[in-house]
Amino acid sequence: MPRQPAGVCGPSRRGGPTPFERRGTPPLLLIRKAQMKSLERAVLARFHTTARAQLRGALPAGTPEERVDALLDHGLAKAAAAGMETERQILRFLAVMVALGPDFDRDPTRPRLGETLRQGLPPWMALDRLEAFARGEDPDAEERAVLRAFAEPSPIEVAPTATPEAVEA
Repeated sequence: MPRQPAGVCGPSRRGGPTPFERRGTPPLLLIRKAQMKSLERAVLARFHTTARAQLRGALPAGTPEERVDALLDHGLAKAAAAGMETERQILRFLAVMVALGPDFDRDPTRPRLGETLRQGLPPWMALDRLEAFARGEDPDAEERAVLRAFAEPSPIEVAPTATPEAVEA
């Protein structure tokens, strides 16, 4: 009978039964650290390919690969610093970076862009606002309109109640 690795389906290294043995179920999948590292490298390589293709499509034709790679590295570092975590968030951030410029968050002529990233908003909300800026929209316009609507007197005004002084007059 072939020998099984310790802790998988046989006795654990500590001498007691494994959690799987206690439950009476064999492990369905066991991923070792080296395998996990290999999977991480493959997923990261796939993501880099996707991000590079997105940048290449957004940049003018004939942009040197070195420039694309430099922008990708710059964008990935900025996305991480801005709190972007998922692939989708990072790709959205790269699109904003291409539309607004590589250092849009430090542009003195558009301070609201950097403020948007420093406000502590959730990444999806910050990206929504930055994408609105990139489209030339004002992301605060709707909020200001709502505030103006509530600041104005209501069109339905309650008639003043009659006071005793008003009745006598």
